[in-house]
Amino acid sequence: MAYIKRGEFKDYRIWKDKGRWAGFIAYANATVNNPEVPIDEKLDVHLRGNEVHVYYKGGRILKITSRTKNFDSNYFYLKKEHQNIPRTWMEFMANDEQAELRKRKIEKEQCLSVAEPKKVFADLKAKSDGLMKIETPEVYFKEAGKVMDKWNQELLEESNGSHEERLLQQKISVCNRKREETDFIVAYSGGYPFSISGDIRSV
Repeated sequence: MAYIKRGEFKDYRIWKDKGRWAGFIAYANATVNNPEVPIDEKLDVHLRGNEVHVYYKGGRILKITSRTKNFDSNYFYLKKEHQNIPRTWMEFMANDEQAELRKRKIEKEQCLSVAEPKKVFADLKAKSDGLMKIETPEVYFKEAGKVMDKWNQELLEESNGSHEERLLQQKISVCNRKREETDFIVAYSGGYPFSISGDIRSV
């Protein structure tokens, strides 16, 4: 994972189409320098390969490529709203993966019919597609933020501490963007991006 500072995206392949999604990047970056935005509400922008990922409260609120922008529909999935069935189990039910379900001690008679979870995922996609129709960054991040807030709250309520770690990583990354020693900050942490540069004792 590589993180690029504000204003540097123009030199990368993703922007050869004259920055179709530049307004979303600019809006996300502006939250970092806005003192009225609490640190927990700031948006953290990263470049991963030739994609731009924007993070909010430890989750990816937007993925941008040169042709598309995307919101992961799974963030709409709240276990408490779906019979307390974990999303991955619901996916196994939708695909009728009985072997995977048996590994989790769920027998066929305990499962939903294949049609029920398929409808769940179709509804999630429809909600995500609705978000993607929003062309104004301010409106998009406001509406997507509401979804992420619910997702974040559910994880915190049932968390074993792993989601608190994601929240802390994002705070470190946002605070670290004030440093000016280098144009690039490259870091890796268990599959989730966060950024540290310079002397970490000062972070």
